[in-house]
Amino acid sequence: MALQISFDSGKDHVGRRFNVSTGHNIYPAQTFTPNSSFDITSISLLIGRRGTAGTCSISFYTTDGNGHPDTFLASVGFSAAQITPGSASMSSYESATTTSVTSNTLHEVYPDDDTFNGCTLLVADTTYHYGMVLVTDYIGATGTVHFTDGLDTGNPPDSNPNYLFISSGGPLATDWKNVPITGLTFEAGIKYAIRFSTSVLGSVQFPYWALNTSGGYSGGNALRSINSAATWIDLTGDFLFKIYGDDVEPPPEKPTTPTPANEATEVDFSGFTLSWVNGGGATSYDVYIGPSGSLVKVSSSQAGTSYVTNIDEVPYNQVIYWRIDAINNNGTTTGDNWNFDARPGAAITPYPGNATSGITLDDTTATWESGSDNTINYDIYFRPFGEFYELVDSDITDLSCILYETNYHYGWLYFWSVVAKNKFGTYPESAPDGFLSDYEWYFNAMVFSPVLPTGVTMVDGKPASGTTGTPTGENNMMTTKRLVAAAQNKIWYEAI
Repeated sequence: MALQISFDSGKDHVGRRFNVSTGHNIYPAQTFTPNSSFDITSISLLIGRRGTAGTCSISFYTTDGNGHPDTFLASVGFSAAQITPGSASMSSYESATTTSVTSNTLHEVYPDDDTFNGCTLLVADTTYHYGMVLVTDYIGATGTVHFTDGLDTGNPPDSNPNYLFISSGGPLATDWKNVPITGLTFEAGIKYAIRFSTSVLGSVQFPYWALNTSGGYSGGNALRSINSAATWIDLTGDFLFKIYGDDVEPPPEKPTTPTPANEATEVDFSGFTLSWVNGGGATSYDVYIGPSGSLVKVSSSQAGTSYVTNIDEVPYNQVIYWRIDAINNNGTTTGDNWNFDARPGAAITPYPGNATSGITLDDTTATWESGSDNTINYDIYFRPFGEFYELVDSDITDLSCILYETNYHYGWLYFWSVVAKNKFGTYPESAPDGFLSDYEWYFNAMVFSPVLPTGVTMVDGKPASGTTGTPTGENNMMTTKRLVAAAQNKIWYEAI
């Protein structure tokens, strides 16, 4: 337990006397603002009393936009018998005018504020024609003048409610009263209010709360309500109080340094391990995994800073999103949404290359290189122009494949594609659809155009008269002329 907030010096009044009588409540309050969060353990007020000992209550509230008590938080009660009564004996006098009584001058203080011997004096609700509701020990000796409301002669009193109490003993006493209270946490930077109230058990009691009318506490100020806390009036100065409590552990910081790194691609996630670094103050973690916008908690309140997932917990063929929420005794801090892509990269360096031409007819073996280290195997698709793709091989680990079991055709246009695969998806995400894309390649087979040897000259498609040599095409193909005839289900052709 440590002293968390304190304003405990400069008393020049013994506060605003308040009571509960005939359903009419007069309350003082003090606002305060913690610099750091803490769990309250007790509160001390510098208070005193005279009259019958009833029950006192210290209540805590949030404040509204005006800095006035708003939402009730908690309350603790105690017997006013625990408050040492003042030693002064009082005798009362009633004055219908503002003339002096004995050697003291009675100032006109009803119904407006005024000062008496340097002390601020405040009046109560004029509906009941109360006189002063401030008791002062400013002089602190015999002859001190105290204003009250004349409850001893009826309630409400007559229309001239100026009553005097002349102290024949000594000043009214105040002592620090410490009251334990638990189960309430005050957050740093938020303004709260303390309200001091009393009930009457068979008679009237007069507790009071010491006030420093010069103020000096920067986190709040004194308040007064004269209508059962329906409305509040800001006062000059501060009531004296001390609040004790235990420091609250702040919420944890967000985890940092994700592995795999945020927005990484072509990640080797074969070990299925996620890890992170404690951002500060966390004692455990919740782990979430899923596709974007649909994260699912897969681990609750785990102590370690790593998590081994499995193939069923991660989305297939999508970017993997994950989040780590940090936890400690003071709450949970939601982490950042991280993501990575564990799918393989595109195959690269194709042969036949994209948009190439002149591929020889028997050059039907295609090759490529892996585009990423996390590729496991490949599916190969092939089609001639105008036809649908066919899967020519699947789940192969080699970097080559025969596209066509026979030779290509002269001048034909062909398309092919390599789909890289691993446990987490493919690149591309689906088989080729026949439209050109960055993962589909095409090439042209050679055009039939024999190369003429030296000495051969073609005229109208025929060797010119007198030329020598034999026209030959590529791949040792020989160009010949042959007489072919067909009749009666038979074919005759000229031998070479």
